[in-house]
Amino acid sequence: HPIACRPFRPQTKGCVEALARTMGRLKPYDGEFCTINDLNDIVNRLAKRLNHEKSQSNNRKPVELWTKEKEHFRPLNYDLTRYFDSVQTRKVSQDSMIRFQNHQYSVSPNYIGKEVEIKPDTDGKSIRIFYQGSEIKKHDLTNKQFNYDPRDKHAILKSDLMEDKTDEEIDQYMLNNLSIYDQIGE
Repeated sequence: HPIACRPFRPQTKGCVEALARTMGRLKPYDGEFCTINDLNDIVNRLAKRLNHEKSQSNNRKPVELWTKEKEHFRPLNYDLTRYFDSVQTRKVSQDSMIRFQNHQYSVSPNYIGKEVEIKPDTDGKSIRIFYQGSEIKKHDLTNKQFNYDPRDKHAILKSDLMEDKTDEEIDQYMLNNLSIYDQIGE
């Protein structure tokens, strides 16, 4: 039967110690985050700190080694890049919304029922929505459950619920009644 490795024993050769050390560093943050973005911030700060600490094995900082060694990497083969492509396809709902990371983002009602592509920006703070290769919308990523562009919201109401109303009446309705949806999921 297998024998469990224990930390701080020479037989483990550092594998368990590294994991135990990393988990020990995460313990102080237990319960200090409410959203996935908060957790990402904590992990990124921890990774930055770990990459700037000297290693016990070679007395060098990982960030220094990375700077030195990255020059020797060859570019990825073109055939491999598709595995790293983060484009996702979604069908636009009857509400003229697409779902991304458990939040909904609006598009024009013209795209209801059509397939669109979602490309997160490299900074991870926004998404771009494409239809047949053309960009149709850009949204900042938020913690709100529903994310409407005001023009989309207006077009959605004009196309269905308030098709007989004037633009001014629709704008007033949006101002008075739809702000309550922003509070959902907060």
